[in-house]
Amino acid sequence: YLPAAEPVDLPTYAFQHRRYWLESTEPASSSGHPLLDAAVEFAEEDGFLLSGRLATQAQTWLGDHTVLGATVVPGSVFAELALHAAEEAGTGEVVELTLQAPLILPEHAAVELQLRVGAPGAAGDRPLTVHARPAGAGTPWTCYARAVLGPVVAAPQAESVTWPPRDATALDIGSAYSDFAATGLEYGPAFRGLRAAWRRGDEIFAEVVLPELSDTGRYGLHPALLDAALHAMRYLHEDQARRTRLPFAWNGIALRRTGVSALRVRISPVSDEAARIELADPTGAPVGVVESLSVRPVSAGQLGHQESLYTENLVPVTLSTGPEPSVLTCCDPAELPDRELPEVVVLPVRTEDDSAPVAAVGRALDAVRTWLAQDRFAGTRLALRTRNARTDPDAAAVWGLLRSVQQEHPDRFLLADIDGGGSPEIPAAAWNVPGGQLVLRDSTVLVPRLSHVPLTRITDRDGTAWDPGGPVLITGGLGALGASLARHLAADCGVRQLVLTGRRGPDTPGAVELAAELAELGATARIVACDVAERDAVAALLAEHPVTAVVHAAGVVDDGLVTGLTEERLRAVLAPKVLGARWLDELTRDRELTDFVLFSSAAGVLGAAGQGAYSAANAALDALARGRRAAGLPAVSLAWGLWEQRSGITGSLGEADLARIGRAGVRPMATAEALELFDLARSVDEPVLVPMRLDRAAVPAGGPVPAVLRGLAREVPVPAAASAESGAALAALSGPEREKALLALVRAEAAGVLAYDSPAAMAEHRTFAELGVDSLAAVELRNRLSAATGIRLPAAVVFEYATPVALAAHLHESMPSTDDTQPASELAELDRLEAVLAGTEPGAVDRTKLRMRLTALLAKYGGEEQSGSAPEQDLSSASDDELFDLVDDLGAS
Repeated sequence: YLPAAEPVDLPTYAFQHRRYWLESTEPASSSGHPLLDAAVEFAEEDGFLLSGRLATQAQTWLGDHTVLGATVVPGSVFAELALHAAEEAGTGEVVELTLQAPLILPEHAAVELQLRVGAPGAAGDRPLTVHARPAGAGTPWTCYARAVLGPVVAAPQAESVTWPPRDATALDIGSAYSDFAATGLEYGPAFRGLRAAWRRGDEIFAEVVLPELSDTGRYGLHPALLDAALHAMRYLHEDQARRTRLPFAWNGIALRRTGVSALRVRISPVSDEAARIELADPTGAPVGVVESLSVRPVSAGQLGHQESLYTENLVPVTLSTGPEPSVLTCCDPAELPDRELPEVVVLPVRTEDDSAPVAAVGRALDAVRTWLAQDRFAGTRLALRTRNARTDPDAAAVWGLLRSVQQEHPDRFLLADIDGGGSPEIPAAAWNVPGGQLVLRDSTVLVPRLSHVPLTRITDRDGTAWDPGGPVLITGGLGALGASLARHLAADCGVRQLVLTGRRGPDTPGAVELAAELAELGATARIVACDVAERDAVAALLAEHPVTAVVHAAGVVDDGLVTGLTEERLRAVLAPKVLGARWLDELTRDRELTDFVLFSSAAGVLGAAGQGAYSAANAALDALARGRRAAGLPAVSLAWGLWEQRSGITGSLGEADLARIGRAGVRPMATAEALELFDLARSVDEPVLVPMRLDRAAVPAGGPVPAVLRGLAREVPVPAAASAESGAALAALSGPEREKALLALVRAEAAGVLAYDSPAAMAEHRTFAELGVDSLAAVELRNRLSAATGIRLPAAVVFEYATPVALAAHLHESMPSTDDTQPASELAELDRLEAVLAGTEPGAVDRTKLRMRLTALLAKYGGEEQSGSAPEQDLSSASDDELFDLVDDLGAS
């Protein structure tokens, strides 16, 4: 019992979300520069300190400067900061500026800057250092640039009023930025300022402009504009244009005018690696000069990562604020109603108590096949929800399968993973995340993304030094890749005992010769027949051979689309990889292994059309490695990209298959390069690594980017010429013109799929089968045509309409009618209705009532349906676009 008390008003500030405690101290004085926020004078010496922050979230244009996969602060930023410091110091100009190391910007964090200007020397020059460190990390400062501030003797000279010079020859710059990208220099829109270039003798002239950016007037010379001026240096020495080079040493930087947004540039060579840069405005008036700028090659190692070694991370994602999809969770697609399906159906995938790896992924396969087989699901995306897929091999296998399914059937399937014992709510907006793959951890939505392995994750371990104290086991050691690894361990790593297994053992072709070759290299090789999918066989192998290191490279492949994948085929692929890894894991846990290496594949990370079973198997290996590492056991799974050396898995790939892999940006690795990456991987403190040659410039050219590559691939805008045949543009053409355009589209896309040199090679009346289109190529062609026309096409459309002419005719018939003979008032009214619906806020329109009304209109005015010539349309799963198309059709009737 509590005595009565007087009521007391609660404090209101917590509920009003107004903060009264100090967030940050005010700067001693403003620096007057958009990259700096404070200026502080030293107390006992003649000098001062400028400070600031850099981040791609604050200065978004910095994210458009990528070097070998890393976001690097351009040298022009240091030049701009040095000029500002010189102005503050009263010297006005920069005598010299030397960059000590590339400054890399973290993806989701900022870096702190400190510019320290010292006391004047005897000649009046003042020293400058530029330090940086990760914001809030408390780590030591690193010096990234040193400079001397003082007057520059030479002044910029104006070019004659004739521009370009009469005796200069125009250069073709159309491929400039794609050429830059091929060397690892990827420039986004903010840095693509080069507009024209000319050559006169050994001089280069150029025009550059600054794209529309905010706050440009506060810069002396915006770094993006100055950086674009330097791009023309590539034409000085064409033989060096293919090298990755960055500005290194600047001498004599002077600025005469500020705030310009366009430049005339004159570049004169000083040496093989240096040039003089003169800048003028569009009228020819001097703007600035760099007496000498030296460039030098840069490597991926200097940027803090290994260029061909990646790791898969989970990164936070910002959910869109657009309309949220309608979502329904069910346990069996057969239980779904025939009508009024939501936009997303979530299907939990059970993995608990599965004794075989095929169980969970088999249930996922059944759901996928059911979804694809029924037309009523065409407008609804199926989301498979797993639990702990990062460390549970069964759940990971589902991810591997679905990643390949997403490649075969874009925009039809989604993936989500949760952790813990409950069933946390996944926000509806999360299903709109680009790529269709998300992970929920502690109520935070994350997405899987590949990134370069930072050098900080590389340990002191020598990857070529093996001292296992016993034999090294290589399962699949008699295959092409396993044999190459065995030779490498014997010749380069000092391994003297090897156990090589294969299903046929000594009867494997080449096995005897391999053992003899290894003996010449000083290693004893025992060739053993073993089916690693059988636990008893693995137990007998380990009992006879006390191995102290394991490399699991066994595996088979059974390519085929998911629609033809069966549980038997799935089991045949999963057994040697997944069961073999499981038995090796279980049966060696009581041993002091030095290494436990799993040969996985990038297919499990990226997804691979036509390789659903193989992707599932390899994704399971990745999860097993993470689980072992979490338990304190040695493990690394290597999700290999394509090797140049053919193996039993890649030996059947044809030119079209290699071209399709190449369109994803994946390039073959030479065996020597792959073995170097194998050695390096043993020194990296990560459970899963992706050794892969990735041509980032080629990734966007091949169509949709795999979800995990979105952090590495730059989304290049499609040129207007390439997008002219879009669905809207095609629909607007007249009948004959549209038929001709569609036939050209079909032939061009088919030629691209088959890696033909020209669409002219695609004969109009020959069947696609005769032209070389198999089931996998047919799916890719279907996906391309669907993306280009906006028409949802069935997977078998290429075989149902078996020639380019027939397929083009079908596309023509599937597009909305362009008949403009209908009453103008009716069409105008339908246009008005469409505009009204498109502008409504989410939830403002009752979609159920809208569908019912449209169904009634169709029954009333659909003449063909009344005559019985066309089946009743099911509008329950219709998308907004499909409803609008239906309104158009009603008006046309």
